[in-house]
Amino acid sequence: MIVGSKFLINCISSCANEMNDIYGSQIYSEDSSLCKSAYHSGILSASGGELIVKIEKAIYSYSSDTRNGITSRSKKCLGSE
Repeated sequence: MIVGSKFLINCISSCANEMNDIYGSQIYSEDSSLCKSAYHSGILSASGGELIVKIEKAIYSYSSDTRNGITSRSKKCLGSE
């Protein structure tokens, strides 16, 4: 995907309970579940909704955090600046 591009997705309420891991807090890695990350950050409520996602440049390190009942994982990315 191209850095700076945006797209719209629709998240259903059950996405918050996905088994997939998410990496980061406020800024999430490209392999994190989009909807689960939005619930984690507080952008979406438990009822779900639409989300505009913007692609940003990868960062070197994603921190772990527990927010809104969801715990993200930490991760370091090789080759990021």
